[in-house]
Amino acid sequence: ALFMKDYPDAMDYKSAQKSYHLLEYKKLTREGDAYSYQMFVLNRSENPYVEDALEEVYRIYTEDGKPKSYEKFIGENEENPHVPEAWDVLFRLRTSKYTPAQISEFMIDYPDYPKAKNLSGDLELAKMPLTPARKEDKWGFIDSTGAWVLTPKFSWASDFFEGKAAVGFLGKTVFINKKGTLIYSYMFEDASRFTNNLAIVETEDKMGVINFMGDTIIPIIYDELGEFSQGLIYAGVDGRYGYFDETGKEIVPFEYESAFDFKDNKAIVKQNGNYGVINVLGQVLLPCSYEWIIPDSTNYVVKQGDLFGLISSTGDTLLPFEYSTISKFTNNRATAAKDGKYQY
Repeated sequence: ALFMKDYPDAMDYKSAQKSYHLLEYKKLTREGDAYSYQMFVLNRSENPYVEDALEEVYRIYTEDGKPKSYEKFIGENEENPHVPEAWDVLFRLRTSKYTPAQISEFMIDYPDYPKAKNLSGDLELAKMPLTPARKEDKWGFIDSTGAWVLTPKFSWASDFFEGKAAVGFLGKTVFINKKGTLIYSYMFEDASRFTNNLAIVETEDKMGVINFMGDTIIPIIYDELGEFSQGLIYAGVDGRYGYFDETGKEIVPFEYESAFDFKDNKAIVKQNGNYGVINVLGQVLLPCSYEWIIPDSTNYVVKQGDLFGLISSTGDTLLPFEYSTISKFTNNRATAAKDGKYQY
């Protein structure tokens, strides 16, 4: 400051001014403290780092990604240029599945929504069933009367699920909303439908999971993915398998050679060439010591050596390992063979 005051015509004046502004910004703000950035904006409006401070306020308020945080940011920072963006994100968070109920609730809860005039159109679209239809070699969507709502321009199209449809575009798979707008800027080789706000996607022969906001929940690096069941999904990479939950948190370490979807809170896994069973916490119910396991609703037909037996999910032996075969249970009955004779 003294240098700039004493030498206003110096060649290094602008460089010194830039350094001074940065130093002032760092000195008057504290990382993670939104109030310090708000005070900086209020008291140092001439400082070019005001834009950085405004962005930091937005980031701090909304870093947990929850609707309440966006509500609070909008209510306490009316002059912040990120308010329109916050409104857009809040709308997407509160209408994640684009149902009439979600949109109606949003209209009631946020009468000050700056795009309120568009909500009636959103509500009508949410109510409208759209069906994929083909005209010549292109696909679009029609309503219940057969009228085109989205004109044919896609190489293929799936049904809408949770307000989003996967379609073929420029040789890739993209997601669109019921307005026909691309929801995300990136494209995939393949994608599943959205279920509970999550979709499995594939890029360069690798698989991962995104959420309805387009955020990557499970990195797109896996050779194989199962389906979410009981809130968990198995993933495999380089011959190792583990499980993630719906937030992308690793629940079961990648220590298995193979894995299967959960059913009745249990899943079959393979380790060291043999099969076992774990629960949704990753705890071992049956050790991996069986050559094969066929699940029933509560029990397991298992093979050990050349013989089959029946054990419970807690490991109790219900039928000893003395059968040459035991079939899968149907109507609570299974066929068992022993010494060349069959019985139920």
